[in-house]
Amino acid sequence: RLASWDYPEIRLRTVLSLVLGQQDLTYSLQSGVLIIHLSEYQDRYLVSRTYPLSLPDHQWKHLKEVIPQCIAPDRWQEKQNRQLGVLKQLGQRLVVYNSWPVQEEVHQLLVELDLIAESTAPSASNAAAVPTP
Repeated sequence: RLASWDYPEIRLRTVLSLVLGQQDLTYSLQSGVLIIHLSEYQDRYLVSRTYPLSLPDHQWKHLKEVIPQCIAPDRWQEKQNRQLGVLKQLGQRLVVYNSWPVQEEVHQLLVELDLIAESTAPSASNAAAVPTP
C-alpha cells in the first residue's frame, strides 16, 4: 500500500525523526533511497555534504569550533580508533562528513546563522552516503 503526504507545512524529515525516534530508530538517504535503521548503527551510514560559504578566515576557524560543540558533540569524536565526524574547509566550501541527522542539524545551524539559504537543504541528489565497516 502506498502512502502519500499532503502537509506542506510539516517537513517529512521532522515527522521521520519524531516517529522513528520513539522506536530508537533513525534514517539516512543513500542514492535517493530512504534507509531506516537502529540508532546504534547510525555510525555506519555517514554522509558527505558540502556547503558553499563565503567567510573570512577568522570566521572559518570559529565555525569549525562551534559546530562540534553545538551539534551532537559525541558524533565528532574518535570512537573505537575511528573518527566519526569530520569538518574540513576546501576553499570557500565547508565539507561535513557525518550521519544524516547531524547533517540536518548542521544545515539548520548554517541557515539560522544566515550563512546559507533554506533552499539548500540536504537531499539525496547532493549528498553521498558511505556505509562504513
